[in-house]
Amino acid sequence: MASPIPVLVLASVHHLLFLGLIVMMATQLALLRVRPVPVIRLAKLDQGYGLCAGLILIFGLIRILHTEKGWDAYLSNPFFWGKMAVFGLVALLSIIPTVSFLGWRKQWAGDRGWQPRETDIQRMHRIVLTEMVLVGVILVMAAAMARWPF
Repeated sequence: MASPIPVLVLASVHHLLFLGLIVMMATQLALLRVRPVPVIRLAKLDQGYGLCAGLILIFGLIRILHTEKGWDAYLSNPFFWGKMAVFGLVALLSIIPTVSFLGWRKQWAGDRGWQPRETDIQRMHRIVLTEMVLVGVILVMAAAMARWPF
């Protein structure tokens, strides 16, 4: 059996990374309401968002492989697979804002007065909001996963 302290540390870091991800998405949503749009801040937040998502995967994998439950417990848990599917969907959706924010940053670097079109800003807002809702679904599935079977 794994030592309880490293298990607690791994779980805590994993959960805090999700909190960081949510804070970054909420900040992106708020910044997408500001005019003029702070293009550089959005792009930097998106980098942090990507880093958090990557670390969530790494710490999740470490938890699966090096804690008492082990991989077999996850293979048979439908909520684990649901959570992974939704995480994958969020990852795919996040490509759209990432590409847009990088393009916006490039445009802004060439012309400091440049601003994205309002329709593009609203589209990014809808996508980030959708991602945030889906992260909420991931958290609900995580709670169900931890209690499976009911």
